[in-house]
Amino acid sequence: MTAFDIYSAVGGVGEDILEESEIMPKKKITKIIPLMTAAACFAVFAVGISHALRNDNIEQPVTESDNMVTESYVPETVTENELEVTVSVTSEATQTIPSQVLIDPNVPTETTEMSTETSPAVTEETTLGPTETTVNFTTTEIDEDEIVLIPKWEDLSDLDRYVYLSYAGNEYSITMEKFDKSELTFLRNAEIYGIDEYTDKKYSMECAVYKIGNINPNYMVAVLTADGKYTGFEQFPYRADTLADYLTDTDFLNRNKTGFEVAVDDDENRCKTVYTLTDLPDVVERLLTAAPNTPPTSDNPWTLTCYFIFDTNGKQLMRVYGNGYIYFCNRIFNIGTVNTDAFIDYVKANAAKVETVPYDKPDPNDITIPE
Repeated sequence: MTAFDIYSAVGGVGEDILEESEIMPKKKITKIIPLMTAAACFAVFAVGISHALRNDNIEQPVTESDNMVTESYVPETVTENELEVTVSVTSEATQTIPSQVLIDPNVPTETTEMSTETSPAVTEETTLGPTETTVNFTTTEIDEDEIVLIPKWEDLSDLDRYVYLSYAGNEYSITMEKFDKSELTFLRNAEIYGIDEYTDKKYSMECAVYKIGNINPNYMVAVLTADGKYTGFEQFPYRADTLADYLTDTDFLNRNKTGFEVAVDDDENRCKTVYTLTDLPDVVERLLTAAPNTPPTSDNPWTLTCYFIFDTNGKQLMRVYGNGYIYFCNRIFNIGTVNTDAFIDYVKANAAKVETVPYDKPDPNDITIPE
């Protein structure tokens, strides 16, 4: 065997050395022996390394023949970790599986079937027809107590059907507010409507829209509903810039008669304290007008101590929280701790009557929902 043969077998030797070894005269063979010996040792060492790597199941470089087997099923888009796993498994498979049992790329594998199979839990229909069940539960079992049945359109009264109003380019929703005709002024006709929850079909009818006293129509208007009463429809969401604007647009101080009781809960002792003040309406008005330029906020004061204020009928009118917050007309304002602390201190110091009411005692102001 010549040096050229050895270098060719080992590989990685430059072409200049190969040419020199090929044309070298045989009479200089004594000078080549050291080079031949070194090359032979290197070849034996390389074969030994390769054999050890294969026996230890260490991943081998992917050769051109390996690519011919794996190109058909390596995903086009894979993460770095996925690619490492795929190459590792493929490399081992090409060394141990005979060529006659290689996977046919035209036959779907188990992985392909799993990725393309449509789950039976997915349904194409998104709108429930009138003869279908109310809720289509397709994934998990639901207790019967958790299923809320929505009445069908034909089972609803007109008062429950037509709960939305389109007026002056705005959308309004029905409220529980009722008004006397004497305080109403006709504005114009509009459309009151409802949506069938089963078919998403819209039903509408013409109605007369009325302005309510000094209330801004952008906040609330009145419509004669099926119960024969003039019912308030409030624009959701209604927005004003300041606390003073809300007081003006809702005519809050004029149309709400403040009562004489302030109540604060004591959850630790399972009771509430009720303060009675004869001048409470004046105290509330001073509180609401103390910071007129305060904008509404999205802060959440619900975890703070709260003082409830009621109207003359026992209906909750507004709330006063610690840290400067007040709540009325579904809006929150931070008017400052100076104002809220002054209100709370005045109530405690000037109450004509202070009563502790246990939670177990029925509260006439609580709304009881029949079972």
